[in-house]
Amino acid sequence: MPVECLTRGIFTFESDIWSFGVFLWELASLGEPPFADVDSSNELIRRITNGERLRKPARCQPRFYELMSECWSSPFELRPGTDDLLEEFNNMIRKRQGPFTGNMQQ
Repeated sequence: MPVECLTRGIFTFESDIWSFGVFLWELASLGEPPFADVDSSNELIRRITNGERLRKPARCQPRFYELMSECWSSPFELRPGTDDLLEEFNNMIRKRQGPFTGNMQQ
């Protein structure tokens, strides 16, 4: 959950961008639960408000992780808008860059 939601109860379009970044992380991690090592909501709130973010999934392209990390920017005004995200995804498609590095077969 975005910092501004946890600390001030503010829900905005930018909060949805944060959630979209988490969705991208779930795709790149092949469905791992976010912050699976956290035992309580208080611990999660503490970590997020202290600036901790989800780690880069093992086979995630660096630019794809950078893009999702931008979605978690604080303050929320620094998060990309939908036009920015669309442009970045289009650039990745043109360069034939997917979210993963290497061969996905084990």
